[in-house]
Amino acid sequence: MNTMKRKRGRPAQEKENTHATVEGILALLKLGVVLAVAIAAPGAIRSLQFLGKKNTKADTCLYPSSARRTVERLWRQGVVDVVDTKNGYIVRLTDKGKKLTLSYDIDTMAIQKQEEWDGKWRMVFFDIPAGQIERIMFQRKLKNLGFFQMQRSVYICPYPCEKEIKFLREVWEMPHSVKLATVERIENDSDLRRHFRL
Repeated sequence: MNTMKRKRGRPAQEKENTHATVEGILALLKLGVVLAVAIAAPGAIRSLQFLGKKNTKADTCLYPSSARRTVERLWRQGVVDVVDTKNGYIVRLTDKGKKLTLSYDIDTMAIQKQEEWDGKWRMVFFDIPAGQIERIMFQRKLKNLGFFQMQRSVYICPYPCEKEIKFLREVWEMPHSVKLATVERIENDSDLRRHFRL
């Protein structure tokens, strides 16, 4: 006779609820998930429901009270807006919110290496005051992307990176402080070729 007791637990398909985060809510809104809300008072939400694309029920894995508080906080901070539509009140990203969601993409950004190098160098020049947080963040990201520092405000990379640099300029609001140049020849570039293994 088998005396072993079966372990009790939740069904394998059942997921535990988690607390909502700012990053999570913004990511859902950026993906186009529709968030319908019921307003209790100005600046306060009585209830909410994630309708989602293709009937995806995003609220099934979030504590409702946690999601409501997170959305209310984003609303008060001007990151999202509550819009009255023919289908009721829904939450949308403001311009401030859209810019904030861009910043979350920075960590996963990478420059694609060419299978065969085209022989051109991409140089980034910038004029951002020393000590300014944007300068520190920008330099740190350039190094993270694999750029080589030639001078204090000059970085170089052998691969196409125009869209990545434009993206960083937009997120950190410095459209006129950063310039990108593509050059076909740099004197004595043997050290650079060794550095990038070209």
